[in-house]
Amino acid sequence: MQSCGCGCYVRNVCVSILLYADCVLLLAPSVQQLLYECDKELQCLDMSINVKKSVCMRIGARYNINSSRISALNGGEIIWPNDMGLGVQITASNNKFCCLLCNSKRSFNGGFNCIFDKVGGIASENVIIELLKAKCLPGLYYELQACPLNKSQSEVWSTY
Repeated sequence: MQSCGCGCYVRNVCVSILLYADCVLLLAPSVQQLLYECDKELQCLDMSINVKKSVCMRIGARYNINSSRISALNGGEIIWPNDMGLGVQITASNNKFCCLLCNSKRSFNGGFNCIFDKVGGIASENVIIELLKAKCLPGLYYELQACPLNKSQSEVWSTY
């Protein structure tokens, strides 16, 4: 990717492609050019971009500008949503990286309600707390480590 010169650089290091599990995150000022370069490399491996699972998102001062259509080499079009899931829920925003925490809170509350419904009248408080720690808190911890919190989000999370 360095040879095409279309990616993002931090202290002269190309950070255009970030990989995590089966996710690929492309960072570029020109999405179409970087996507084209990746698509060419994938074709060499007899692979292609799955446009049904791919999205483009702009974060920064121009986050809400109507974006041009982005197409993969196989002809599929990639959409521009307002938010996307990448382990955590990321939202398009002005000038900063921002996460939506509602899914994690919903998952935590649903997990707690399920545990309490099943064992609330039977188990001791200590057992319920240990189940809560083991089954409900890991999702919250993951999201809180991955996403920077603003002041209002910090105040809400301090109640959990």
